[in-house]
Amino acid sequence: MKKRILTLVLSCSLVLGTVPAYAHSGRTDAAGGHHDYNNVSGLGSYHYHHGYPAHLHPSGVCPYETTSATATVPKTNTSYTSTTQSNTTPAAVTKPVTQSKTTSQNQINAVKNTMTVYINGQRINADNYIIDDTTFLPIRSIADALGATIDFDAIAKTATIRVPLQTSVITETVTQKDVTMSNYLIASIYAANMSRTMFFIEANVNYLSTDNSSDNRNLLGANIDSLRGLIDDVYNFKLDMLYPLAEDATFLANNAENCLSLAEDNLIPSPAYNNYYKFVIDYLYDGLEEADLVYGNGYNYAINK
Repeated sequence: MKKRILTLVLSCSLVLGTVPAYAHSGRTDAAGGHHDYNNVSGLGSYHYHHGYPAHLHPSGVCPYETTSATATVPKTNTSYTSTTQSNTTPAAVTKPVTQSKTTSQNQINAVKNTMTVYINGQRINADNYIIDDTTFLPIRSIADALGATIDFDAIAKTATIRVPLQTSVITETVTQKDVTMSNYLIASIYAANMSRTMFFIEANVNYLSTDNSSDNRNLLGANIDSLRGLIDDVYNFKLDMLYPLAEDATFLANNAENCLSLAEDNLIPSPAYNNYYKFVIDYLYDGLEEADLVYGNGYNYAINK
C-alpha cells in the first residue's frame, strides 16, 4: 500500500514537472494586466495583455492603442505557456501614409489639392488642401502675396494680418443718362443745402427784430456768406436746373444783407427793415418751390430710367 502511494506521488510529480514553473493562470486585473514576479516575460514584475501580446505602458500609454487609426493590430488571446517569450517590447507599428488627419476630438478629412493658386498674378508656393469642399492655404503665404504683415500672439492665440491700403483707377463708359442722373443727384444735394441755409437766414433776420446782439448779427452774416458760396457753385458747375433757385437765393441774400446793415446802424425796428424782411420771406418761399421742383424731376427721372 505504501509503495502504491509513493508511486502515485512520484507520478504526479513527474506530470507536474512537465509544466514550466513560470506559467500563470492567464487572469488579468481590471487594468488588463497582471504580476510576473519571476520576470519570466522579461518585462518586469508587472505587464499588460488586454487582448494583445504581453507589453508595457510607457508613460501610461498603450503602444497598441496609439497607432494610426488606419493601421489595425489584431488582438490575440496568447497566454504565457512557452519559454520562447521575447524579452523585448512590441515593435512600433509603421504609420501608413494617408490623406486624412484624425484627432481625438474631431475628425477632419483633409485632401491635398493639386490646384495651383495665384494671388494678383503671383503663384503661391505652398501646399493647399481641400476640407469640406473648401480650399485652405497657409495664412503666411497669403499675407506675403498681398504684401501684408502678419503678427502672431502666442499668449492670446491670435494672428493679425495688416494689408496696406491700395488705390485703383476704375474706368467706365459714362452715358448721357448717367450724366443726367449724376446732375440731378448733385443738384438735389445743393438744393437741400441752399433751402436749409435760406431757412436759417429767415430765422436770423427775425431774431434781430427783438435781439440786435452782435452774436445774432455775426450768425446772420455767416449764413449769408454760406448761401452766396452755394450760389457761386451752382453757376461754376453749370447746374442749370438750379438757376431759378440760385436767382431767388441771390435776392434773399441781398435783402438779408440790407436788414443786417440796418441792424448794425441800430435802425430796427423801422419801416425799411420790415420791408426788406418781407422780401426775405417772399424769396424764401420761391426758393423752396424751386427746390421741390428739382427733387420731383430727379425722382421721376430715376423711376422712369
